[in-house]
Amino acid sequence: STQGAASVADDWRTIPNALTALRLVAAPALVGCCCAGQWGTAAALFGAAAVTDWFDGYLARRLGQHSSLGALLDPLADKFLVAAALLVLVQHAAHAVVTVPAVAVLFRELGVSSLREWMAVHRP
Repeated sequence: STQGAASVADDWRTIPNALTALRLVAAPALVGCCCAGQWGTAAALFGAAAVTDWFDGYLARRLGQHSSLGALLDPLADKFLVAAALLVLVQHAAHAVVTVPAVAVLFRELGVSSLREWMAVHRP
């Protein structure tokens, strides 16, 4: 519907959603930095993304700018960043000491997301 599309467009025009969009763009940029051997830049990018994650949540609460789009994109951006960071670390290290914990973190992320989705549908 047109009203639904307008609602999503309006949801997008918030500072918290713009910060979340930056985190979505940061995930492939993080991979690119690592592939180019710019590990310091990648670390700074990941750190900035972590601060932005906290800040967008703070602003959404403080400014009352909660949105359904933000509720979707925020956890997605988090998972993309964590997955990107873990994958480049595993690729770089190529050792079980790094790979096994990375797999455990990814499984936990997928498990928690699946459980939340299931609980949303099957909540009594």
